[in-house]
Order: sequence, then structure tokens, then C-alpha cells
Amino acid sequence: MITFASKTNWIILVMTEFKDLVRLRRSHRKFTEEKISEDEMKCILRAALMSPTSKGVRAWRFVVVEDKEKIAALSEAK
Repeated sequence: MITFASKTNWIILVMTEFKDLVRLRRSHRKFTEEKISEDEMKCILRAALMSPTSKGVRAWRFVVVEDKEKIAALSEAK
């Protein structure tokens, strides 16, 4: 268990970690054919569900599409 000398030290640590997270995040636009496990997909979806939204509305849905033909059709949709 980590203990902190003060609440201020804890806040500084959390904010530093958050700034690093924001600074190091990347968007990926190139994908491989490698499959991911169902557990990995669930982890990704849980993280997406925790992401912030405007006014906490969370008015989105996530749909997992694995069929290559459907993915191709969706990528052509406008």
C-alpha cells in the first residue's frame, strides 16, 4: 500500500499520471488482420464505457462487427 504525506502529494501524483496519459495517447489508423480475444474486446469496451462525455449524457452505442464483408460495407458508407 502506498501512503502519501498529504492529500496534495496524492493530487500531484494523479495529475502527473493523467498528463502523461494525455501526452502519450495515440490514435491508430492502421490495423492488422490479427484477432483479439473476447476478454480483450470486453476490456476495450469497458474502458470506452468509462470515457467522459459532454454533461455525462453517454448517448452512444458500441457495436462490435467481426464480419469482413460488413466491415467493408460500413467503411464505404457515408
